[in-house]
Amino acid sequence: MIQEGRGGKRQAESGMTALGAGATLKGALHCTGPVRIEGQVDGSIQSQSTVLLLEGAKVKGDLKGVQVIVSGEIRGNLYASDRVELQPAGKLQGNINAPRVCIHEGAFFQGECLMTKKEVAPPADTPVMKQTEIPTTPKKEDKPKVEEKVVAKKDPVEKAAVGKKNNDRRNRK
Repeated sequence: MIQEGRGGKRQAESGMTALGAGATLKGALHCTGPVRIEGQVDGSIQSQSTVLLLEGAKVKGDLKGVQVIVSGEIRGNLYASDRVELQPAGKLQGNINAPRVCIHEGAFFQGECLMTKKEVAPPADTPVMKQTEIPTTPKKEDKPKVEEKVVAKKDPVEKAAVGKKNNDRRNRK
């Protein structure tokens, strides 16, 4: 994806869309290949491949891709069909929706995470259940009735105080 070139400079592989440091984009970016962002984006980014948000990059909008890797800052939601990775320098204020999620120590995440399974077609002979047909927990009237006895346990401090009172009574006699 990104390879080290001469002098330690990063070079994008061919077919990669890149927004360099110091560049600003306002609007939506849609790509079929991988995307590398080092600048600022005010809008959504969507790729049919990897979306890489490098350190120093700032995005206000949603990111969608097969794999989304964040080392920069984003205020928006992340959607990935394979995985989302928040690297140590990454900062996300928004939600994550992906089957696999990796949040490294030091990363900042404020939002909700929904880990969905990849869409896999069931075998032809398997009946498909509608979402409303998902089995739920039995209702109260469906459960067998069992009598329960509640036994209150005394606090250890309370036990010690009661024991001391009993000892005091014995010593008085």
